[in-house]
Amino acid sequence: MKKIRSILMAFLTFALVLSLPAEILRAEEDSSETVSVSQTTSDNLNYDVIFVIDGSGSMAQSDPQRQRLTAGQLFTELAASDTSRAGYVQFTNYIKEEEELTELSTEEAKEAFRTKLENIPDSTDELYSDTDIALGLTEALCLLKEGGSFDGDRNPVIILLSDGNTDLPNGPRSEEVSEEELELTLAECVSLGVPIYAIGLNWNGELDIDNMKSIADQTGGEYYNTTSATEFNQCMTDIFGNVSDGESTPLDPVYEEEEGRYYTDFVIDNGSVLYAYININTNEGVSDPQLTDPYGNEVTLDEAHGVTVTEEPTYTILKIKSPDQGIWTVSVKGGAQDDIKITLITSYDIAFEITGTEDAVAGDEITLTGRLVRGTEEITDEDLLEGAVATCQIRDADSNIVGEDLEMNYDAVNHVFTYMTVLDKSGNYYVDAHLEGKDGVISKDADQYKLSVGLVPLTVLDSVSKTMWCTPVKTRASFDIEDYLSCESLVNLECTIADVGESMVEAEYDPDTGKVTLTPRETGSGEVVLDIRDEYGQSAQLEMSVKIYPSWIWFVLGLFVVILLLTVILLVRRARRPLLQEPVTVELELPPVFLQYTPAPATLSMPAGKTEVKILDLILEDPLAKNTFGDALNRTGLMPFLDKVKLVAGKKGAVTLKILPKTPGMVTIRNFNQDVNPVKGAACPLRKGEKLGLQYSPDGGVSKVTFYMELGNGNYGFSADMNNPFGNGGGFGDPFNNGGSFGNPFGFIVGGFCEPFGC
Repeated sequence: MKKIRSILMAFLTFALVLSLPAEILRAEEDSSETVSVSQTTSDNLNYDVIFVIDGSGSMAQSDPQRQRLTAGQLFTELAASDTSRAGYVQFTNYIKEEEELTELSTEEAKEAFRTKLENIPDSTDELYSDTDIALGLTEALCLLKEGGSFDGDRNPVIILLSDGNTDLPNGPRSEEVSEEELELTLAECVSLGVPIYAIGLNWNGELDIDNMKSIADQTGGEYYNTTSATEFNQCMTDIFGNVSDGESTPLDPVYEEEEGRYYTDFVIDNGSVLYAYININTNEGVSDPQLTDPYGNEVTLDEAHGVTVTEEPTYTILKIKSPDQGIWTVSVKGGAQDDIKITLITSYDIAFEITGTEDAVAGDEITLTGRLVRGTEEITDEDLLEGAVATCQIRDADSNIVGEDLEMNYDAVNHVFTYMTVLDKSGNYYVDAHLEGKDGVISKDADQYKLSVGLVPLTVLDSVSKTMWCTPVKTRASFDIEDYLSCESLVNLECTIADVGESMVEAEYDPDTGKVTLTPRETGSGEVVLDIRDEYGQSAQLEMSVKIYPSWIWFVLGLFVVILLLTVILLVRRARRPLLQEPVTVELELPPVFLQYTPAPATLSMPAGKTEVKILDLILEDPLAKNTFGDALNRTGLMPFLDKVKLVAGKKGAVTLKILPKTPGMVTIRNFNQDVNPVKGAACPLRKGEKLGLQYSPDGGVSKVTFYMELGNGNYGFSADMNNPFGNGGGFGDPFNNGGSFGNPFGFIVGGFCEPFGC
């Protein structure tokens, strides 16, 4: 019964139903052949459910209340996942209606799906009202295939709602042909891991129990027999509790005559409950549900307070998200003679996770560890862990069972389940594990864990040849041991010189770096043998050819030559290094809005002995220029730009103006608009007595500031205009147009970045 309750609810919970993770056992690591595939009902909310609905004429007697059409309604009400999908097929002796897999990611989508189900008409034409169950199941399997249910981590399920009586007096095919197709379809469902849950509609007592039960049993599903709306609803409730890997607990309501209400308490006994469902099934209907939390507070029944309420004529559902631990009270208004049933269903936001010993080696003890987790958080709740039973199964790469029903020991200190084993052969193993909570509170299947076990023979690949210098300076030589060995692990290798008398060198192995270091003890040539042993007891010998020369003469001579060369290089570079010498004269003229901040011209001295300097540093290091230009630079936004412009000394007193990379905005040099290259920047020479104009627009628009500079003595100007910076006015008059003080001193030649400025 517990297994039965375990999936029907899945369709009803679309989201809270947990899925059957596919187990795929592969042969060798380099093989992609799938050994086996199976579906379980754990930890996968990606449900794909197809409702196969009998629409034949017999349904008028077998299901007069059309309860078969409410299955989808209950399913979507209880669904909590946005990733689940549902579809349906209505069959007679023909396919009458069908709906492909539809995502129920919104309330509107759920309501649309429920409406379609509720409005499916029964067949009224005698020629199209016979029953061909195989036809409906085959079409359902096709919808799952077309919807991609077998392409990824999906969980396909078929729910058959019928009286189970295949009857084809009007064809179009015989019952024998239908039975043959049914056999093939059920076999394919088994191979694809699709369970079929058969709900027998038995209002008139004409149900073919054997046929319905056979369909469910063959595919790993469950069979249910219902004769009334109350039974149907209660059946769905029980199944949902099982499929959601939670606990389904019947509650005992007490009727208060004076208030006309039913009252019952329910207990949330741990903090890992994701949802608590209070499902109230009734014949006469109930109203005015009320909920009291463990602190005695009446809970407002809306989503803002974590509660969703669904009220229908024959059932009412309260869904409580992440309820606090303790005793709750629920009550509803109803009739004293009503046959009311109240059930608590809890689902858990948890998973069972398996890990194994890292770098496992054949012949050594291997530990498998199982832990209960919520996301990345490990659960230590003893209410869930105490009394739980965890078992595991180990298969090799050929899908042979190495260990089955292996009980894992519970470690109460670390809150984990462990199993220790020894695997004699290297290769890939696959571990499946299951956790069953005390009294069936939780039931979790872990994702399949791949355990790689290896043992590589310790083998010498090549010999070593090393040359070293010896006394008085003992120069060491080192090499990577993995370049000369094939082994399982370098972590615990032991490398020592073989005992063949006095050796020319000392050997030391560093497991952290994987290097062997040789330290010379005397000069000469000879053969040295290195004994190597790994942590598995394997051993090998590595032969080394070693030459050791005296080194002190070469060392001293080499050191002298190096010092001499460095000295010469430094002197030559220092003598040839150009220095900044000529002063730079600048002037800044601001637009009218900043006219009061316009500073006086300034002649700035180059810093002695330097080859380059930023213009901003040049201004700020001059006390007078800093005082006069500082406020203007801040207010016009020029300061960050000038920090990106520098003067670099060149030959014969020339200076190169460089704009550094990553300078924002638009820069105009000598009346030529050019974005500064974000990687290389820009450069232009400035010779003594030559004047250079720089226009900067921080936003690339009309907000522009222009300044000029002159190397050496001479007239200078520095102007800025927010709209027409190169028009009449400023220290240069009209320097960028023919005429004015300089005519057109900056030129305008198209070419590279330097040539267009006449550089």
